[in-house]
Amino acid sequence: MNLIVVLALLVGASLLGGPSVGSGSHGGGAVTPSSFLSALYSMMGWLYALGAGLPGKESSPPYTDCGEFIRKGLASQGISVGRTITSQVGAAPYTKSVKGVSRSSLLSQLRVGDCIAFKWNSGGFQGRPYDHGGVYVGNGKMIHASSSAGKVIEANVPSSGYKTIYSWVR
Repeated sequence: MNLIVVLALLVGASLLGGPSVGSGSHGGGAVTPSSFLSALYSMMGWLYALGAGLPGKESSPPYTDCGEFIRKGLASQGISVGRTITSQVGAAPYTKSVKGVSRSSLLSQLRVGDCIAFKWNSGGFQGRPYDHGGVYVGNGKMIHASSSAGKVIEANVPSSGYKTIYSWVR
């Protein structure tokens, strides 16, 4: 039986409107979930390219991977974070572990704009605590740069039978 494992990573009161994550800076002004999501939806349909954002990789629009997708969305709001999901999660100053919650319980706890990080049940990237990330948009959905679809899409937040959900960042 697969368990959903959730680590809530809270950045100040909220990533959207709280202090910066990691070594970057928050540009001041109001950052709202709607402005963050608007920036993410502007990348809808961009092509997936693993390593986008790294030197020598396809990194300019319309290419992105999951970590670069979230980094670009946050950068548009004046928030600087690392390029990878692991670095983004690792930059959060507060964590809380909640193990074994049901999908419905998880969805009731997520807020629009929360960044979700996953670890594949099959093992994914060896040696990395996270394999993929997306952003919760409400109604059980997330937006993410999907390697299987080959582009940025909106999809259901997966159940524990498909992927193990490890964390979210606020």
